[in-house]
Amino acid sequence: MKRKAICGIYMLSWPDETFVEYFYFGQSINIRNRYFQHINRLKSGKHDNPIIQRIYNKYGEPECEIVKRCSPASLEKEEQKFCTNKTFNKG
Repeated sequence: MKRKAICGIYMLSWPDETFVEYFYFGQSINIRNRYFQHINRLKSGKHDNPIIQRIYNKYGEPECEIVKRCSPASLEKEEQKFCTNKTFNKG
């Protein structure tokens, strides 16, 4: 049975040994597929975001959490609510 796509905002996170956590917020109409796109790019060493690539190289695979389900029309607006100075969404 095919899984239903989840549309919304997701967070990738990497906790480190000093209890500092690195975050990345993203949006997708299919979060599961988008997560696997990130993982495939990271494993190949070719992620578009060099900061995420360096953190992956040091800490391994991130945890992925759905932080907000929303309609495709509201993805951009909802993502901006989660982006703070702790994120590294540039890239």
